[in-house]
Amino acid sequence: MDALDRYAAAVAALNPVNLTRRDFLQGLLGAAVLAPSTLIATPDTKPSLRSLAEAKGICFGSEIGLENIDDPHVVRLIEHECSMVVPGNEFKMTAILPDGGGAADFSDGDRIVDFAKAHGKLLRGHNLIWMTDEVAQPWLLSHDFGPRPRVAAEAFIRDYIHEVTQHFGPMVTSWDVINEAVDVGTGELRNCVFTRILGRDAVRIAFEAAHESMPKAQLFYNDYMDWRADREPHRQGVLKLLRWLQEQRTPVHALGVQSHIKTSQTQFDPDRWNVFLNDVAAMDLSMAITEFDVNDQLVSGTVEERDRQVAQIAKLYLDQMLSFKEVKTFLLWGICDKYSYLQDVRKRADGKPVRPNPYDDRYHRKPLRETIALALIQTNKRKSP
Repeated sequence: MDALDRYAAAVAALNPVNLTRRDFLQGLLGAAVLAPSTLIATPDTKPSLRSLAEAKGICFGSEIGLENIDDPHVVRLIEHECSMVVPGNEFKMTAILPDGGGAADFSDGDRIVDFAKAHGKLLRGHNLIWMTDEVAQPWLLSHDFGPRPRVAAEAFIRDYIHEVTQHFGPMVTSWDVINEAVDVGTGELRNCVFTRILGRDAVRIAFEAAHESMPKAQLFYNDYMDWRADREPHRQGVLKLLRWLQEQRTPVHALGVQSHIKTSQTQFDPDRWNVFLNDVAAMDLSMAITEFDVNDQLVSGTVEERDRQVAQIAKLYLDQMLSFKEVKTFLLWGICDKYSYLQDVRKRADGKPVRPNPYDDRYHRKPLRETIALALIQTNKRKSP
């Protein structure tokens, strides 16, 4: 038994998560886990998640932002565990275009670029166009596109994408060109400032502009469709959009599967999810886990019990996702609980912090971290392109 085999055995011993689908759906949580205090270790423990992923042809990384970029503990975790970083908000239109319009401000994004350069990390772009009015600046929602709105709206999209991609340059190897364009309830295209004028041509135009400006970058459609039974309209809507883009010979290369997992076990339908993933793979598209975390907002019990259920659900999900050779990128949406966006938007009824990430708010390893390690160890190696 070599060092990696010994590590895999040790990780498996920490993870009571080798559940059958029946076990999962019945919510059997009987196995014990080590308490968080016994999992405390420096992030320098080998092997890293980065090295485990690289051994299988997968790029592993995490979101990072201005709120944690200067935290030395987060920096140390990123240095050890990650090959890639992705900005949480700093590349978004709301961060780049000022409230009243005018010249673009790239200062926040430039700090993420400088971080990636300083620490030798690959850099991913998130995102160019987020297709929802909920996050658009008020001035854009009320903008007058003039007597020829289709021409003006297309020019706006093309000019904006060209300016942003050229500014950040080839340091960014992949881009979420379009984020969340499909309505989760109906499966139809979202009604937003650009689609009201251009319809689904807005999506096509954005991908064409990105490819023209960055011909070597991998271009993603990114969305949060998931494996819950009631999300079938969303899944079918995403497939419909991707197929249409391919019919238009649009340069879309990959699907970003956000993977914000929730812990309401009885809602999950892994079989339908498998059908969806096979449909994506049949289109010859790459896939990526782009925003992985596990929301334990509704999980009751002790910290140990909460962490155990998070690890169980994550194991089932990751084993399924990583069984697809098309998944060659795996990105966390935050490496530690302290800075998770869920602390603000998904508060627990008991007032306790949520625990969605592989390291806790004191930067200690959790069972979720070892679950990720085991999933990477057990997946098949990807072939080089």
